[in-house]
Amino acid sequence: MSVEPTPDFAAMATPDLEMRLELAKSRLADAGSHRAHSFNELSIYQIELELRRRALETSKLEIQDVRNRCVGLYDGAPIGYVTLGPTGVIRDANVTATTLLGKDRERLTGWPLLAFAEAGSRDVVLAHLAACRRDGRATSEVKLRGSRGFVWVELRSNGLRSSHVRSASDTHEILTAIIDISDRKQTEHALRVARDELERRVRRRTMELEQANRQLVASAERGERLEMELRLRVDEMARADQNKDEFLAMLAHELRNPLAPIQNAVEVLKLSRGKPDKGDWARMIIARQVVHLRRLVDDLLDLSRITLGKFRIVSEPVDLALVIERAVELAGALIESRRHRLAVRHISSGVIVRGDAERLTQAVANLLNNAAKYTADGGEIRVETSSDGALATVRIVDSGEGMEPELLQRAFDPFAQGDRSLAHAEGGLGIGLTLVRRIVELHGGSVSAHSPGRGEGSTFEVRLPCNPPAARPAGSASRADAGPGTRRRILVVDDNVDAVETLAEMLRLEGHEIRTAQDAENAVMEAVEFHPDVALLDIGLPGMDGYTLADRLRALPEMRNAVLVAVTGYGRSEDFARSAAAGFDHHLVKPIDPSRLEAVLGSEHR
Repeated sequence: MSVEPTPDFAAMATPDLEMRLELAKSRLADAGSHRAHSFNELSIYQIELELRRRALETSKLEIQDVRNRCVGLYDGAPIGYVTLGPTGVIRDANVTATTLLGKDRERLTGWPLLAFAEAGSRDVVLAHLAACRRDGRATSEVKLRGSRGFVWVELRSNGLRSSHVRSASDTHEILTAIIDISDRKQTEHALRVARDELERRVRRRTMELEQANRQLVASAERGERLEMELRLRVDEMARADQNKDEFLAMLAHELRNPLAPIQNAVEVLKLSRGKPDKGDWARMIIARQVVHLRRLVDDLLDLSRITLGKFRIVSEPVDLALVIERAVELAGALIESRRHRLAVRHISSGVIVRGDAERLTQAVANLLNNAAKYTADGGEIRVETSSDGALATVRIVDSGEGMEPELLQRAFDPFAQGDRSLAHAEGGLGIGLTLVRRIVELHGGSVSAHSPGRGEGSTFEVRLPCNPPAARPAGSASRADAGPGTRRRILVVDDNVDAVETLAEMLRLEGHEIRTAQDAENAVMEAVEFHPDVALLDIGLPGMDGYTLADRLRALPEMRNAVLVAVTGYGRSEDFARSAAAGFDHHLVKPIDPSRLEAVLGSEHR
């Protein structure tokens, strides 16, 4: 049995190893002995092992090369990567992840990813890891603490399993990509802010447009209202202008009316050559027309004072029955001249109101005059008073021409009148009812007019607040209560010769002792010599006015107790106040009411 030499396996390790393997296989086929056969099988086996070893080495090198390339990609990736254990503990991290999280690889290893999460993101991280273990992958957005503080990142995780693991829940490792999305978040935030700002501006602009639209609509409506009001104002102004023209024409007519009989009466006095009956008749005519003139002027002044808010009311208890009595006296001449039947009925007795007796009398007299003027001759006028305890009512009913609805609406407007035909000789100025309304309203009352229509008569109702009965209501004393006139020494001062002489003559006829002066210097000399009880001083004197004269007279010992009376054409409230401040005791407005003058002369000395 030949012995085969032991093969030199080192020599076999040549590039031709595969060829030698083929040679060994051919020898095996040719081997005759068992030993030779075994030797050739061993050679083949050794060659195959060497080939396999070489293949494994090559694979290891290739795998290492791939691994090196993967590690290079892992470490050099621009996205942060961390390898986590199943519970989220960091096992490895690439350079980008260490830079992002602000720790090197050794310091990161062993830390749970949850430790880097912001408090508000921790639940999200836990849910993310759970989802990855359950489903094998997960994506979330959280805030992690890094080198720049907390930054927004996106976590994209994939579970890594061994080849024999079939369930995703048996995840061996988790590869998590950490992508910095802070710029995107800032952009999104900026976009949200911009969107919110845009929406806010849109809402604000929409509101502005809606408001502008409402304002335009309101302006249009206001424009329509203003246009309508303007038309009404134009109509009112036209009507007021027409009323003014008619009022001026009526004023001229009303002033000429009394002047004509006065002038005629003066001529009668000249021609009568001292006949007593003609003289008395002429004087009666003149006196009646002067009263009419004074009433016209007083009404105009009262309307002016009311318009300017300077109308004075003296508030005191007033007997309403006495007001009606005096008003009937004032309107009696007109009622008698028109042959009207007047009936006065007091349904409630002892009615006391609070107010100014003189002004209330004026208001009722104006209503009676109005009823008399617009009622045909021989008509009926009824006056009724009543009270319910809280309000007193004065009702004046006439059988006159009545009023249409249009006239009823403006019956109390200034210068408004009904029929102004020449048949109404006492047409007046059209301010009587205006004064009635203003006077009644100043007393806290109201006045209204009613009429069924043209030719059906009119009813006027005045309502005034009642006042509990007082011990002695104003005006309750009759004229008979006043004692006989006392003879006085009176100094009359006026630069108008006719005015001073006529007033002096009237006072002399009443039994007074009179001295006159037409300027301040002569008035002072007369006062020193005459020692007057009363001085009637005109305000508009030449050189020294009446106010200064009053001050000088008060400084004289002879005038210390004298009564100073301002006699002037000025009757405004400030004129009354100024005369009182200058030391006057009384203020009389021209033309002087004789009864007022008599009351002043009967007053006590200072």
